[in-house]
Amino acid sequence: MRVLLKNRALLKISGKDSEEFIQNQFSNAIVNPRMGSRSINPFMLFAQIREGLKTYTGFKNEDHKTEMLKRLELVEKEYDRIVKREVQQALSSSEEAIKSLCTNYIDNIVAYINEEKVVNPITGKDEEPNEQLMRGIEQKIGIATGMKDDFRREIMNYMGSLAAKGKVFKYESNEQLYKALEKKLFEDMKDSIKLSSLAQDASTVVDKELLEKINALKQRLIKDFGYDEDSAQDVLTYVGSIFARGDDVEE
Repeated sequence: MRVLLKNRALLKISGKDSEEFIQNQFSNAIVNPRMGSRSINPFMLFAQIREGLKTYTGFKNEDHKTEMLKRLELVEKEYDRIVKREVQQALSSSEEAIKSLCTNYIDNIVAYINEEKVVNPITGKDEEPNEQLMRGIEQKIGIATGMKDDFRREIMNYMGSLAAKGKVFKYESNEQLYKALEKKLFEDMKDSIKLSSLAQDASTVVDKELLEKINALKQRLIKDFGYDEDSAQDVLTYVGSIFARGDDVEE
């Protein structure tokens, strides 16, 4: 069985002198797997460690026990952040879609800074720069309205510096912009896959098109992030439950 763990900090949950405790919890999780499961996921391991802490006799005092439980909670929160981020990345991982969105954004900010028009690719008509598109991207990384011009000029200046060196600006050239594009693409795409449906087991989904999208998402998690079939489904179910209750994917 594979132990699919994303955070090595878990090994320090009981301090350097208690690695045996952690090893025992791994062992307990391995010999008590979920029915039909081929791997141990972090959710199972967290539950096993929490149970183990209830009967652990190596605590110095009650405050020490409380501190260890808080450490476990911190690790769980970090893992929660990681898996939500990975599902977001898997859903918005279409390179062509990100390239297209980046090109559209760049065309608009160049026209905006230079006080020019943008050619509508469908109608061929000259139009004002799409402020809604630009702000829709910039707001994803907290660029305030009063800072939008500075941010747009920063991107243009960076493009110019790359061009001077014979290099081409790409969507991943600026980390802030890349993150914004990814979030915007995710926002645009999430409704099409009905993310709350991820809380269901894929075998219960009757909509063929939706099932294909969920399976494609699962395969991206396997290919890009090292999950197996079981753990990918577990993560989709977990993150889907977050959507089902109306929470954001990434805090």
